[in-house]
Amino acid sequence: MRGVLAAGVVWLAAGYTWVTAWYPAAAWLQGAAAKWGWPALVALGAVWALWRRRARGDPVAAGWAVFAAAGCLLLAPLIVAREQQLAADRAADTAVARLRERLRLEQARLEQLRRAEAAARRARGSADRFVQYEGRLPAADLEALRRLDARMQEEVRERAGRYAAALASHTTLGPEAWVRFRTLAELERERDAHRLLYEETRAFTQFVESFEERYTTAITELGLAPPADRVAVAEMERILQDWRRSRLFELRQLDVEILAAALRALDILRDAWGQWEYNPRENEVHFGDPAREAAFHRALQELADLSGRLNALRGAQQESE
Repeated sequence: MRGVLAAGVVWLAAGYTWVTAWYPAAAWLQGAAAKWGWPALVALGAVWALWRRRARGDPVAAGWAVFAAAGCLLLAPLIVAREQQLAADRAADTAVARLRERLRLEQARLEQLRRAEAAARRARGSADRFVQYEGRLPAADLEALRRLDARMQEEVRERAGRYAAALASHTTLGPEAWVRFRTLAELERERDAHRLLYEETRAFTQFVESFEERYTTAITELGLAPPADRVAVAEMERILQDWRRSRLFELRQLDVEILAAALRALDILRDAWGQWEYNPRENEVHFGDPAREAAFHRALQELADLSGRLNALRGAQQESE
């Protein structure tokens, strides 16, 4: 009987050592003393107590008492560690929830800003810019300029509207949340949101890049005689100058680069799902493959650098305004 109980104590000690890995937030439990020393000490003490001869009393009851005491001694630190782990998990969940709420509020602020900007653009566009050319240009040429300008402005509004809608409907999180996702489906949803934003942002930058060429082609196709052709070019330059002054193209180019870096990091996490782990104490992600780990950290560093450049550019834009 004592041998069975001794084997049971050893089994409990081994189980204790294995269970300690469930509570990474309890740093004290991961040390050699608590992880290996304590169960070894309890097991040796219990085995010694089981084999000690007793002059009186029920040896079976005494053996079970030793077994129960050993179990309590091993269970006590695990209970404390479990409470610490639950507290750490709640804190992590709260941090992610706080991050989501902050992103939601920021998204709402950006949406409000976009609406204000759209209202301001509509107010500025309510006045006919071509009234000043009446009497200086043939009526037919002036009407052709108005139609061309309206068509190009509509393209700008349509493209800007699609970009704004993509921003509003695809909220994204940051690396702090990515490494805490519990399922691959959450990671896939985050990657899909980044991919859709990347595609829409890239389409917007390509639109801006090709705007001058398309506007110039449209002017040529109209076959305007001087000075109407010069007025058309001047209006095109005015639009481009507004974009340069607002640094819109630079901002969207940085957005494209940021989203591309984020997609590279998310692709690494997705492709290596189950082969990496996040250590909350070190705030580090560790992969089994050193090359993949290095590539992931490079993508995060690039993402941080680009975000810094974007914030600096936005600050400069606000100062200029």
